[in-house]
Amino acid sequence: MEFDRHSVGPDDSGRRVDRILRRYLPKVPLSGIYRLIRKGLVRLDGARVSPDTAAPLGSELWIARIDHGAPAGTAGAATPGTSSVQDAKIPDMPASVPGNACSVLLETPDLLFILKGAGIPVHGKGSLDSLIPQSKAARESLSFRSGPLHRLDRGTSGLIVFSKTLKGARWFTSLVAKREAVKQYYGIMIGSLEGNREWYDEGADGKGMITFVTPLATRGGSRPRTLALFRILTGRKHQIRYQCARHGFPLEGDQRYNPSGEPVQGGYFLHAWRIAFPGGERPEGVPQEVTAPLPVRFVLRLEELFGKESLARVEAPILY
Repeated sequence: MEFDRHSVGPDDSGRRVDRILRRYLPKVPLSGIYRLIRKGLVRLDGARVSPDTAAPLGSELWIARIDHGAPAGTAGAATPGTSSVQDAKIPDMPASVPGNACSVLLETPDLLFILKGAGIPVHGKGSLDSLIPQSKAARESLSFRSGPLHRLDRGTSGLIVFSKTLKGARWFTSLVAKREAVKQYYGIMIGSLEGNREWYDEGADGKGMITFVTPLATRGGSRPRTLALFRILTGRKHQIRYQCARHGFPLEGDQRYNPSGEPVQGGYFLHAWRIAFPGGERPEGVPQEVTAPLPVRFVLRLEELFGKESLARVEAPILY
């Protein structure tokens, strides 16, 4: 039996063999992975292993050379010699919707900060996750895969963070889990909201949602609107959209949560503006905060609803 030998690097060391294999061979079911281990078709420095064996740094993981299906990360991976995910082709959205292009805002050794245009998904077919190549660290690892570290809805524009290394992924997810990362959004709501609000709700899955809302500009009359700054403490699916509708201020153009509302070309207005890291050490090259410029479509709508003076209340740079 011939074996492919893989060096255990920093992003694999200390991990259980079965967990490394589950990431490296995503098409093989868990029962199949245990079968490979049980039959001695997976070894560590030539010795048989058990599923919970930890792989030390610098050791060699041997995997029998049989058809396991394509290892993870091979489809759509960067071409040999590509050292940076910034070389990835990030898709442009149709020109009919201004400001919908995607671009790299900042790249550090461990993280990638991307401006996502409204209308492009983060996950799935044709998504940023599928179009951005795996990072150099991921291509050299058996178990680590670079990719998005949080979610943004397809129709939401703004800042999305991708991992490049396991170190970066662990640092960012730890901050989010401890609610130490400040995540803020701009949105346009139907209705006239007066005064700051704190929204505490429970989603259909029973998980809590916490959002702080600050109105920045309001318009009254027969079609009242509010420009709001949102800070989310939790990161549930559709959180801001769901809570806005639940509290009687649905996002303008959000047909999912306000199906009887007036449709808006290009969809609703919600922009992930800022992520700040106020305390503690940060990975190399990561500033205290990263912001995403406001799309032209959003800016034009602000001027139409609240006048050009409303832009003075928005701290985000503008994407012209």
